Amino acid sequence: MEFMDVMNLYIRRLFMKCRIIKDKRILAGIVLLGILLIGGVVISQAAEDEYRVHHNITIDLDGGVCDGIYYQSQIDHGPNQGQWRDDLGTGLYLPDRNGVYHTILDYHASIPKEDATTSNYYDCVGITPYVRVGTVSKDGYILTGWKVTGGDGDYDDYGVDGVRVNIGAFADENIVIKAIWERYSFVVHYDAGVAKDRGISTIYIPEDEKAYYDRGDELKGFNEQAEASNGLMFVGWSFDRYGDSGIIKSEDIREYNEDVTIYAIWNYVITFDNNTVTEVNGHMDDITARLGSRLRLTGSNLSRIGYYLSGWNTKSDDSGQFYTTMSVVDLTPDESGKAVLYAIWQPVFYEVHLYNNRPDEASEDIHVVDNGEWDWYEDEGFYSRFYTYDEEDELPCVSQLYSLTGWTGLGWETEDGTYVEGGVHGKLNLADKLGAVVDMSAVWKENIYNINIDSNGGYDAGSTIITGYEKENELPDPPLRPGYDFDSWNTEEDGKGTKYENKDVVSKLVEDDGGNMTIYAQWKKKKKLCLKVSSNSYLKSLINPAAEALAKNWFGKNNNTLVENMMNKSDKECIQVWSVSREGISRTR
Repeated sequence: MEFMDVMNLYIRRLFMKCRIIKDKRILAGIVLLGILLIGGVVISQAAEDEYRVHHNITIDLDGGVCDGIYYQSQIDHGPNQGQWRDDLGTGLYLPDRNGVYHTILDYHASIPKEDATTSNYYDCVGITPYVRVGTVSKDGYILTGWKVTGGDGDYDDYGVDGVRVNIGAFADENIVIKAIWERYSFVVHYDAGVAKDRGISTIYIPEDEKAYYDRGDELKGFNEQAEASNGLMFVGWSFDRYGDSGIIKSEDIREYNEDVTIYAIWNYVITFDNNTVTEVNGHMDDITARLGSRLRLTGSNLSRIGYYLSGWNTKSDDSGQFYTTMSVVDLTPDESGKAVLYAIWQPVFYEVHLYNNRPDEASEDIHVVDNGEWDWYEDEGFYSRFYTYDEEDELPCVSQLYSLTGWTGLGWETEDGTYVEGGVHGKLNLADKLGAVVDMSAVWKENIYNINIDSNGGYDAGSTIITGYEKENELPDPPLRPGYDFDSWNTEEDGKGTKYENKDVVSKLVEDDGGNMTIYAQWKKKKKLCLKVSSNSYLKSLINPAAEALAKNWFGKNNNTLVENMMNKSDKECIQVWSVSREGISRTR
């Protein structure tokens, strides 16, 4: 039976006895005793109810998150007084002074949503319970503290690592814990980027400005155009100085929560200069390039007679940076905001093959002359060398490569009939395609020489035969010479050279063009009609003048017209001997 039931029963019995007992003092005492007994019980129950409290707890993180919501206790009595117990968690139990466990919190979510309300009912003695909100964070915001209503009273807590609120027996029934946030601000720095790196001055770059988390669209400088002094084209802003991460929009800065630098991104134009006054076929379009970014050239469709495009240079005289037609470039524009690439033309080189081209009329074999400046290909039978278009040069004389007896090499001829004289300096330009091969053949001329005919004392004044090396010529009829018979022809006047008979056919007497060869007539003396003075003692003055006149008339063409030449003649030289005396002339033999 419960204590109160016993007391009620006891009081009723007292009242019943009071009816029997007439002593009012006794009755009053009995009533007073009952009242005291009942009051003690009530007081005892009231003391017990001091530790039975019901709370409504509201945790408002205002859009933030925390690492947990849990409960702690602080020991009130005993040797461990003041110590914290961290073993109380959601849905766990708290022991009271009698060792009875009671539910401390009926809440099962790890992180409540904004304005979430939890209920707490406990019955515990000897400890003071607390609600604990762990470390709290919110993107773009800084936790400045907590606003607590209830608990130990209304107050602000500025613990940034969380908050702990007393929810003990003397706390208010309604407890509100609210996080206090301050929007995070950061600075946006504007940078000229690669333009600054390349020493290009800027006319305008926005000043650094303050931004707030999730408010990037309100940036004034972001929406303005940066401007360079040399006409660079402003593209936009990027988080990296080369724009590799892309061009950003204002909303891309909304979620930043720290200072950020954004870089101006620039475009420039690459133009192509033919770099020649001569005609160039094809055209190169301008290219828009990103400043600071590497760009691969797309080749070229330009062509020029006799030249090939070796690449591009930042200087027209090829003294700058050179790039091939497929190079990766990263250029810096000039004051006009353009980067000019100048075509670098190289004259084509071609190969010339020189053949001996022996004439069909030639009777001699071609002789190959050793020439160290040319390459000899024996199997193919030609000399070879490379030439460069538009360069001053010359083909060799034919005689520098080949020789043919009795013939002179005049020059060289292509298959289409183009003739080039050897040894003449100038621009050959035999081909205008890179690596072309030009076949050329020697042009020969048969050497012409003179055969001079010398009568060598005969009546003829002589003659000249003009002939070619390979031509056969018949020697002329012999001339006349009184007192002599024709014997032969000879290459030497004294007859000690090469002998030719009358009407012989001769050729190849002279190898050199324009040379001369003289052929001399050779004679035998005829036996003569001789005058002879009969006696050596006769003087010219003693000779009958009439006889002398007769002798001159008779033998006048015999070269022995003088009397003194008629003396001492050997009889064997004469076919007839005539004697001249004072009396006249007479035949003696």
